[in-house]
Amino acid sequence: MKLLILTFALYIGFVLSQEYYKESQRHKRNYITSRQNFCYNETGFDKEKHTQIRLTRAYPLDISYFCFVGCATTQPKGLFLSTRSMNTTFLLEALTRTFTVEEANNIIDKCKDINTNGLCATGRSIHECFAKQGFMIADWIGYLDGDIV
Repeated sequence: MKLLILTFALYIGFVLSQEYYKESQRHKRNYITSRQNFCYNETGFDKEKHTQIRLTRAYPLDISYFCFVGCATTQPKGLFLSTRSMNTTFLLEALTRTFTVEEANNIIDKCKDINTNGLCATGRSIHECFAKQGFMIADWIGYLDGDIV
């Protein structure tokens, strides 16, 4: 009888953990997508340009991509909107779509000290920092059609 109760309890725990996982994935997608859409509106970058970068690995001639990266990966530091700091919460959510938390933290830590005034300049610095590590930041900041949650 105890074995039956234990088995039933484990089954319920498993089912509930699956629901929690699905809900956390939905939350992650909503968080990233809302930031993505906000930054599209703020920078003039758009889904079409984002898709082209992912497909061709070529960047647009204007600076909207770097402004988008700066917007998505940083937040204003203090009262001055031009001074920015790394938004580690967003980056951790974005990178853990593919990497473990430990791997994501290691990637982020190598770029944490970037401190550039201005959205677009900061975005360029962050893009270059990730590129030096062999990562294309555009692959993680945002969801496009066909992306897996």
